[in-house]
Amino acid sequence: MNMTFNELTDLLPTLTAGVLAIGLILFLLALRLFRRGRRASMWQSRRQAGRRGFRLMLTAIGFLGLSAMLCVTTLVFNSLDEDEGDNTTPVVAAATTESAIVPTETPTSTATFEITDTTTATTTPTSTLEEVVTDEATEASTELATEPSTEESAVSSGGEDQITPSPENTMTQEPSKTASATASPSSTTTSTATSSPTMTDTATATITTTPTEAPTATPTITPFPTLLSNIASPEAQATPAENISMRIAAISEGLTADFQPLSPREIFEVGVPRLYFFIHFRNMNSGILWRPALFKDGAYFDGGSYLWGLQAEGESYFFFGRGSGFEAGSYEIRIYIGDEAEPLATETFTIQ
Repeated sequence: MNMTFNELTDLLPTLTAGVLAIGLILFLLALRLFRRGRRASMWQSRRQAGRRGFRLMLTAIGFLGLSAMLCVTTLVFNSLDEDEGDNTTPVVAAATTESAIVPTETPTSTATFEITDTTTATTTPTSTLEEVVTDEATEASTELATEPSTEESAVSSGGEDQITPSPENTMTQEPSKTASATASPSSTTTSTATSSPTMTDTATATITTTPTEAPTATPTITPFPTLLSNIASPEAQATPAENISMRIAAISEGLTADFQPLSPREIFEVGVPRLYFFIHFRNMNSGILWRPALFKDGAYFDGGSYLWGLQAEGESYFFFGRGSGFEAGSYEIRIYIGDEAEPLATETFTIQ
């Protein structure tokens, strides 16, 4: 079904409003995802929300740009429609034709013709061509009336045939041609190119702090020995709150697609290259010192000191890794806060 110019002009405002509404909805959803990306408890959730918000923002910008182009197109089409309406005045050409009757004697009848001139102007957008031709070789005159609306004729019969012409209008009729033409309005089709924005997905690199191996020294064998390391610990920038709480929720050797523990357990096989430790925490201060430490068979095995940079409450994870894999033994993970000698959270597991 072909769409006329006027129908397309009437449809453009509705289409523009629909595209604009979609763009605004996508823009609001993108803002909501950006807000979730700043407030989520885990950094993985923040990263996913940020990426989704970025994609939605690009899509919203594309729809808003398309609505702006449709709005400009609507204004152009309305302007063309108004110009077309102003220039569509039909032109009518009228021609005046004079006709006359020349009296000619004929041996058959007597007739009196009375001609009444009536002029009628008709504004019809069609072309009309009328021709009246008189044969010069014939002595008898033939009458052709092109414009009269009424005719009155009177025929009298008597003993002698006679033609009496009317004294009102006596002229010799000649061939004449009358043409009237009407100008038809022409429409102009305007082609408008519409460009579609292309969304580009930008990857954001996230740096995960990995505890590094530190030279070990022989610690004093106590239930909770002091960590020894040749690497200088960072200085705490805040004092830990008194009501800090933390617990180790799970230990696994892998992650699921949504960054959750994969098959958490307490016994692992020899040679596992990496172990993930999932923690739940509350009332943590940004900038305080926290120290995860890994012990094997009661001796310090690996660990480090870091400044807390996550939110005050939520859940997260960290991991320890060995290039050659972990050896068999009884292991214990301990988490210290600040310079405290006793750990805030502990959990044991076995590799065999």
